[in-house]
Amino acid sequence: MKALLLRPDKAGDAIKTLPALRALRRRLDGELHVLPSKFNESLFSTEPGIKCLRPEQPVTDEYDLALLLPFDPTEAMLEQLRSVSANQRFAFGGAYPGVTGLELGEHSPEGHSETQNIVELMERAFGFRLTSQFANVSEKPVLLADDNEEALKNMGTKSGAWLGFCPLAGGADRTHQLKRWKGFIHWVVSRNAYQKYFIFGSPSEEESLRELCPSAPEALFCTPSSFRALGAHLSRLDAVIAVDSGPLHLARALEVASLGFLSGGDRDRWFPKKAGHWELPRGLIDRFPFRWEMKLKYSQWERERNQSDLAARLAPLLGD
Repeated sequence: MKALLLRPDKAGDAIKTLPALRALRRRLDGELHVLPSKFNESLFSTEPGIKCLRPEQPVTDEYDLALLLPFDPTEAMLEQLRSVSANQRFAFGGAYPGVTGLELGEHSPEGHSETQNIVELMERAFGFRLTSQFANVSEKPVLLADDNEEALKNMGTKSGAWLGFCPLAGGADRTHQLKRWKGFIHWVVSRNAYQKYFIFGSPSEEESLRELCPSAPEALFCTPSSFRALGAHLSRLDAVIAVDSGPLHLARALEVASLGFLSGGDRDRWFPKKAGHWELPRGLIDRFPFRWEMKLKYSQWERERNQSDLAARLAPLLGD
């Protein structure tokens, strides 16, 4: 079988797709191709056993099966799917012209792990179970030597504990007020709990990053060349503080301790509980937390992490 998966959307969604993609690759007898977006191409391009297509080029190959992965497909996505030469085309939802609609059994995507949702969608499209292949599959993206070299060049040699901030989101619906972040970052840095501080964003967000830096001149701002390169930067940190966007998904996948300031949404679907990771779903009054709420949650998060670290150091001394 020759199959195509279409993921023409956000980088954070791609992180949730990687474990399901790897489970499918193990199970599928044939070729597996992925059509990404410009935002998530860097993640799929390093996946072994996968042919990653270029998002800006038309799809010319013929496929036995093509599956559109987003659970909220737009007309533009469906049109892109219909343009693919395939014997079968699938997408989540109702019946679409030229496309077979799929459902997730008796439940909707809401309230369920997004990765598990993707696994179930693949099972329905391909007609075989993936549960055994899905067990213990890593979420970590495949980083290249160039990514690690870029991170070393931008961040320097590691010494002491490092903390990173990812305060910017791709969409206005998840973008917190910068003045709240400015005050919060200044307060965190003034506590001198870490050796180094970093503020991350994309090259297009450099103006906003520079606006944040005067509040904490000790912090260095970084604009990694790709989302995958950002992973190499985050993997060198001891902890990350972020909004609910791709970098927060990336930090969790890399198992870097994280504190996420969310703006609401489906926490069970996108941010299920995970050891070492805390989230403030939304503020008490405003959907975006105020500075005092951010400080309170940060203090609780640091206290819990310090207690966990102390318990881990004492465990060998105390024995069983």
